[in-house]
Amino acid sequence: MKTFSLMGAAGYIAPRHIRAISNLGFELVSAFDPVDPTSQVASLFPRAHIFTDFFTFESHFNLHPTDFVVICSPNHLHAEQIDWALRKGADVICEKPLVLHPDQLDKLADVEIQTGKKVYTILQMRTMDEIIKLKNKIDATLAIDNEVVVSYIAPRNNAYFKSWKGNDRLSGGMLTNIGIHLFDLLIWIFGAVKEVAIDSISPKNIRGHMTLEKAKIKWFISVDADDLLESNKGFYRKLILNGEEISLETGLDRLHDHVYGQILNGEGLGIREARPSIEFCNQLINSII
Repeated sequence: MKTFSLMGAAGYIAPRHIRAISNLGFELVSAFDPVDPTSQVASLFPRAHIFTDFFTFESHFNLHPTDFVVICSPNHLHAEQIDWALRKGADVICEKPLVLHPDQLDKLADVEIQTGKKVYTILQMRTMDEIIKLKNKIDATLAIDNEVVVSYIAPRNNAYFKSWKGNDRLSGGMLTNIGIHLFDLLIWIFGAVKEVAIDSISPKNIRGHMTLEKAKIKWFISVDADDLLESNKGFYRKLILNGEEISLETGLDRLHDHVYGQILNGEGLGIREARPSIEFCNQLINSII
């Protein structure tokens, strides 16, 4: 049975990983978070050892190493914690964004070679049925003049902006923290970036356009509830391809299970797959500065 440790166990995304580990029949051995993560972990893994002090967690890990270390911590900690886990002899599953800066990918790729261990990233929206159908459709055609409009509205309250997520230095800002999945999908489906520009920007939303190998795309990302229509259900994620609407809202519940299954079957996505969207977000951020 594969064993897991979890870093960043008290956050918003950690329960999806905890459920995936449980649903697939594996064991969560230990968990660490400066904020007590007991309530997140104990219901599914009552025997897990839970730590709020890193050095105590590390001491336990040295005596009870696991096959995988799962990282759900704040974005700016990912590179350092991935490096730590690889050097401890574990494979790593890390939430998006894998890292904040492209040069960190190069350093981690070197550590992979040194240790013989692997970093996997979570790009779960690639496993959605509608997205797979769309990817297959675009791959099967020679058309390069597709017109795409995509909106990704995920409202956040004031607590979001007061936390590390609202600090651009720690989270990478809205483009990286919220937009990374969207940009990953667009580049994966429609090809490499040829041109990109930001059309408008505010603290709560960003609008831009981009030209990829197979599409011209207008995109909109928002964390402002005022951008929702009355008919929306608290969020709005839609892609319109040549006038045809494709939902990005269905089948989200078990996507982490799918990703974990792929990883355990040797089909997980890693540094190479994460790189295009991370480089793209950095290109956008640098164009703003």
